[in-house]
Amino acid sequence: MHLPTLEKECSHFLNTTKKLFLEKYLPIQGDGFRKVKVRKKNKHDFFVDVFNKSFSEHKNIFQRSIFANSENPSVSHESYEPFYIFPIDGYKFIYNPTVKNASLQYQQNIQELMRRVSKESAIDIFANLIKQSYLSENLSEGIKIGAEIIVYNIPYYYAIRKNIIDDYNDFSYYA
Repeated sequence: MHLPTLEKECSHFLNTTKKLFLEKYLPIQGDGFRKVKVRKKNKHDFFVDVFNKSFSEHKNIFQRSIFANSENPSVSHESYEPFYIFPIDGYKFIYNPTVKNASLQYQQNIQELMRRVSKESAIDIFANLIKQSYLSENLSEGIKIGAEIIVYNIPYYYAIRKNIIDDYNDFSYYA
């Protein structure tokens, strides 16, 4: 499978990660190879507010990001299936080495903290904790350890339906 689009637009990701991959569940309907716009999600809750405050230098980072994994990302709807994703050049990323799913892992902790301190104090405490625990270097290491990778700063990315590629290690996106 020769995909010059990936070679041209995603070369930084491909060269940085070598044969490592990121997965994300996307809707089943649609092409097996697709260009996916990063749209602002309308999700707003306490965790989203805390996360956005943690990285306030990037406006609405939670809603304008791609959350992906290298190990069986979770999905809660049967009309979705796994895709390999390829961020275009210019992407930025962050990850916490111990987090596989930020929303799930942090929700319970935030709620417990809010029972003990004011909402404003809980936001400040958790925002500082989150900011200090995320890394923005060595993407390959984040992928290898199975961390949830948060990709941002791009208008779109490419995705290939996982079942199209028999073995990602044998997959060649170059000529």
